Amino acid sequence: MSEVRIRAITPIHVGPDELRRRQARYDEFSPPGVAVSLEDLPASPDVPRALGTLEDIEASERVVTALALTTDPGRFDLILPDCVLDTGVERIRDAGAPVPVVGLSELTAGFVGGLGLRLAAVTRNRPIGEALGRIIEGSGSAGRFGGVEDLELSFEDISDDARWNGALEAARERIDGRRGADVILNGCSAVDVTIGDGIPVFDPTRLALRLIGVALSELMVGGR
Repeated sequence: MSEVRIRAITPIHVGPDELRRRQARYDEFSPPGVAVSLEDLPASPDVPRALGTLEDIEASERVVTALALTTDPGRFDLILPDCVLDTGVERIRDAGAPVPVVGLSELTAGFVGGLGLRLAAVTRNRPIGEALGRIIEGSGSAGRFGGVEDLELSFEDISDDARWNGALEAARERIDGRRGADVILNGCSAVDVTIGDGIPVFDPTRLALRLIGVALSELMVGGR
Protein backbone atom coordinates (compact mmCIF):
# COMPACT_ATOMS: atom_id res chain seq x y z
CA MET A 1 0.00 0.00 0.00
CA SER A 2 1.13 3.55 -0.71
CA GLU A 3 1.37 6.11 2.06
CA VAL A 4 -0.53 9.37 2.42
CA ARG A 5 1.67 11.98 4.09
CA ILE A 6 -0.36 14.62 5.90
CA ARG A 7 0.88 17.99 7.09
CA ALA A 8 -1.30 18.92 10.08
CA ILE A 9 -1.07 22.47 11.47
CA THR A 10 -2.29 23.61 14.88
CA PRO A 11 -4.69 26.60 14.89
CA ILE A 12 -2.85 28.26 17.80
CA HIS A 13 0.56 28.16 19.43
CA VAL A 14 0.34 25.18 21.80
CA GLY A 15 3.95 24.68 22.97
CA PRO A 16 6.08 21.50 22.97
CA ASP A 17 4.20 19.49 25.62
CA GLU A 18 0.77 19.94 24.05
CA LEU A 19 2.24 19.39 20.59
CA ARG A 20 3.61 16.01 21.71
CA ARG A 21 0.26 15.07 23.21
CA ARG A 22 -1.58 15.92 20.00
CA GLN A 23 1.00 14.17 17.82
CA ALA A 24 0.60 11.02 19.92
CA ARG A 25 -3.13 11.06 19.19
CA TYR A 26 -2.46 11.29 15.46
CA ASP A 27 0.00 8.42 15.71
CA GLU A 28 -2.60 6.35 17.56
CA PHE A 29 -5.49 7.13 15.23
CA SER A 30 -3.72 6.93 11.86
CA PRO A 31 -4.60 3.75 9.96
CA PRO A 32 -1.97 1.84 7.97
CA GLY A 33 -0.68 3.95 5.11
CA VAL A 34 -1.49 7.32 6.73
CA ALA A 35 1.32 9.33 8.33
CA VAL A 36 0.62 12.66 10.06
CA SER A 37 3.26 15.26 10.94
CA LEU A 38 1.85 17.93 13.27
CA GLU A 39 3.36 21.42 13.33
CA ASP A 40 2.87 24.13 15.94
CA LEU A 41 2.28 27.74 14.99
CA PRO A 42 5.14 30.04 16.03
CA ALA A 43 5.12 31.88 19.33
CA SER A 44 4.56 35.45 18.17
CA PRO A 45 2.25 38.36 19.04
CA ASP A 46 0.24 37.70 15.86
CA VAL A 47 -0.53 34.09 16.80
CA PRO A 48 -3.33 33.34 19.29
CA ARG A 49 -2.75 31.04 22.27
CA ALA A 50 -6.44 30.07 22.42
CA LEU A 51 -9.56 30.54 20.31
CA GLY A 52 -11.65 32.61 22.67
CA THR A 53 -13.00 35.32 20.36
CA LEU A 54 -13.92 35.89 16.72
CA GLU A 55 -10.72 37.95 16.43
CA ASP A 56 -8.68 34.93 17.58
CA ILE A 57 -10.36 32.74 14.97
CA GLU A 58 -9.67 35.27 12.23
CA ALA A 59 -6.01 35.62 13.24
CA SER A 60 -5.66 31.84 13.32
CA GLU A 61 -7.01 31.56 9.78
CA ARG A 62 -4.53 34.10 8.45
CA VAL A 63 -1.50 32.42 10.01
CA VAL A 64 -2.53 28.85 9.18
CA THR A 65 -3.25 29.84 5.57
CA ALA A 66 0.14 31.47 5.14
CA LEU A 67 1.94 28.45 6.57
CA ALA A 68 -0.12 25.93 4.60
CA LEU A 69 0.73 27.65 1.33
CA THR A 70 4.43 26.88 1.94
CA THR A 71 3.73 23.11 1.88
CA ASP A 72 6.21 21.14 -0.21
CA PRO A 73 4.30 18.70 -2.48
CA GLY A 74 7.42 16.57 -2.57
CA ARG A 75 7.03 15.92 1.18
CA PHE A 76 3.26 15.96 1.73
CA ASP A 77 0.12 14.77 -0.04
CA LEU A 78 -2.53 16.54 2.09
CA ILE A 79 -2.90 19.54 4.40
CA LEU A 80 -5.04 19.06 7.51
CA PRO A 81 -5.70 21.97 9.90
CA ASP A 82 -5.69 20.53 13.43
CA CYS A 83 -9.02 22.11 14.39
CA VAL A 84 -12.73 21.38 14.08
CA LEU A 85 -13.14 24.87 12.60
CA ASP A 86 -11.31 23.68 9.47
CA THR A 87 -9.05 26.68 9.96
CA GLY A 88 -8.23 28.41 6.68
CA VAL A 89 -9.43 25.54 4.49
CA GLU A 90 -11.36 27.68 2.02
CA ARG A 91 -8.68 30.39 1.97
CA ILE A 92 -5.97 27.83 1.31
CA ARG A 93 -7.95 26.32 -1.55
CA ASP A 94 -8.79 29.70 -3.05
CA ALA A 95 -5.11 30.72 -2.91
CA GLY A 96 -4.09 27.66 -4.94
CA ALA A 97 -3.02 25.09 -2.38
CA PRO A 98 0.04 23.07 -3.47
CA VAL A 99 -1.71 19.86 -2.32
CA PRO A 100 -5.35 19.03 -1.44
CA VAL A 101 -6.72 20.38 1.86
CA VAL A 102 -8.96 18.37 4.20
CA GLY A 103 -11.24 19.88 6.85
CA LEU A 104 -11.99 17.65 9.84
CA SER A 105 -15.56 18.88 10.25
CA GLU A 106 -16.29 19.30 6.56
CA LEU A 107 -15.26 15.70 5.90
CA THR A 108 -16.90 14.04 8.92
CA ALA A 109 -20.12 16.08 9.01
CA GLY A 110 -20.57 15.46 5.31
CA PHE A 111 -20.09 11.74 5.89
CA VAL A 112 -22.67 11.69 8.70
CA GLY A 113 -25.10 13.64 6.53
CA GLY A 114 -24.59 11.17 3.71
CA LEU A 115 -25.73 8.41 6.05
CA GLY A 116 -28.97 10.29 6.72
CA LEU A 117 -28.22 10.74 10.43
CA ARG A 118 -29.19 13.76 12.53
CA LEU A 119 -26.06 15.50 13.80
CA ALA A 120 -25.48 17.76 16.80
CA ALA A 121 -22.18 19.07 18.16
CA VAL A 122 -20.54 20.32 21.34
CA THR A 123 -17.83 22.97 21.64
CA ARG A 124 -16.03 24.56 24.58
CA ASN A 125 -17.28 28.11 23.96
CA ARG A 126 -19.84 30.08 21.99
CA PRO A 127 -17.55 31.65 19.31
CA ILE A 128 -16.23 28.22 18.34
CA GLY A 129 -19.77 26.83 18.41
CA GLU A 130 -21.11 29.51 16.09
CA ALA A 131 -18.26 28.97 13.62
CA LEU A 132 -18.63 25.18 13.73
CA GLY A 133 -22.38 25.49 13.21
CA ARG A 134 -21.77 27.37 9.96
CA ILE A 135 -19.45 24.62 8.74
CA ILE A 136 -21.97 21.89 9.51
CA GLU A 137 -24.80 23.84 7.90
CA GLY A 138 -22.68 24.00 4.74
CA SER A 139 -22.14 20.25 4.72
CA GLY A 140 -24.38 17.32 3.88
CA SER A 141 -25.81 17.45 7.42
CA ALA A 142 -27.51 20.83 6.99
CA GLY A 143 -31.07 19.53 6.84
CA ARG A 144 -30.60 17.31 9.89
CA PHE A 145 -28.52 19.57 12.14
CA GLY A 146 -29.54 19.64 15.79
CA GLY A 147 -27.40 22.60 16.81
CA VAL A 148 -24.32 23.12 18.99
CA GLU A 149 -24.15 22.85 22.79
CA ASP A 150 -21.72 25.23 24.54
CA LEU A 151 -19.72 23.36 27.22
CA GLU A 152 -18.46 26.66 28.74
CA LEU A 153 -14.92 25.32 29.19
CA SER A 154 -11.48 26.95 29.03
CA PHE A 155 -8.57 26.14 26.73
CA GLU A 156 -6.84 24.42 29.67
CA ASP A 157 -9.78 22.00 29.93
CA ILE A 158 -8.88 20.51 26.55
CA SER A 159 -6.16 18.41 28.20
CA ASP A 160 -8.35 17.62 31.24
CA ASP A 161 -10.23 14.57 30.00
CA ALA A 162 -12.31 14.18 33.16
CA ARG A 163 -13.58 17.76 33.16
CA TRP A 164 -14.29 17.76 29.40
CA ASN A 165 -16.11 14.44 29.48
CA GLY A 166 -18.19 15.48 32.49
CA ALA A 167 -19.41 18.56 30.62
CA LEU A 168 -19.90 16.48 27.49
CA GLU A 169 -22.07 13.97 29.33
CA ALA A 170 -24.33 16.75 30.62
CA ALA A 171 -24.60 18.26 27.14
CA ARG A 172 -25.45 14.88 25.66
CA GLU A 173 -28.30 14.52 28.15
CA ARG A 174 -29.68 17.89 27.04
CA ILE A 175 -29.45 16.90 23.38
CA ASP A 176 -31.10 13.56 24.12
CA GLY A 177 -33.85 15.29 26.09
CA ARG A 178 -34.92 17.28 23.06
CA ARG A 179 -34.32 14.31 20.71
CA GLY A 180 -31.96 16.53 18.76
CA ALA A 181 -29.54 14.05 17.21
CA ASP A 182 -28.59 10.50 16.31
CA VAL A 183 -24.87 11.25 16.72
CA ILE A 184 -22.80 14.04 18.26
CA LEU A 185 -19.58 15.60 16.95
CA ASN A 186 -17.15 16.31 19.79
CA GLY A 187 -16.08 19.81 18.82
CA CYS A 188 -12.40 19.62 19.64
CA SER A 189 -9.68 17.89 17.64
CA ALA A 190 -7.57 17.06 20.71
CA VAL A 191 -9.84 15.50 23.34
CA ASP A 192 -10.25 11.81 24.18
CA VAL A 193 -13.94 10.97 24.54
CA THR A 194 -14.65 8.48 27.35
CA ILE A 195 -18.33 8.53 28.27
CA GLY A 196 -20.89 5.77 28.78
CA ASP A 197 -23.84 4.55 26.76
CA GLY A 198 -26.16 7.02 25.07
CA ILE A 199 -26.15 8.98 21.83
CA PRO A 200 -22.86 8.09 20.10
CA VAL A 201 -20.22 10.82 20.28
CA PHE A 202 -17.51 10.70 17.64
CA ASP A 203 -14.01 12.14 17.57
CA PRO A 204 -13.67 14.08 14.28
CA THR A 205 -9.91 13.50 14.16
CA ARG A 206 -10.23 9.72 14.49
CA LEU A 207 -13.07 9.50 11.97
CA ALA A 208 -11.37 11.80 9.44
CA LEU A 209 -8.18 9.74 9.49
CA ARG A 210 -10.17 6.54 9.01
CA LEU A 211 -11.98 8.05 6.03
CA ILE A 212 -8.68 9.18 4.54
CA GLY A 213 -7.41 5.62 4.99
CA VAL A 214 -10.45 4.29 3.14
CA ALA A 215 -9.84 6.76 0.31
CA LEU A 216 -6.29 5.48 0.05
CA SER A 217 -7.15 1.79 0.08
CA GLU A 218 -10.43 1.82 -1.84
CA LEU A 219 -10.18 4.84 -4.12
CA MET A 220 -6.40 5.00 -4.48
CA VAL A 221 -6.44 8.71 -3.63
CA GLY A 222 -3.13 10.35 -2.78
CA GLY A 223 -0.04 8.58 -1.52
CA ARG A 224 3.38 7.80 -2.92
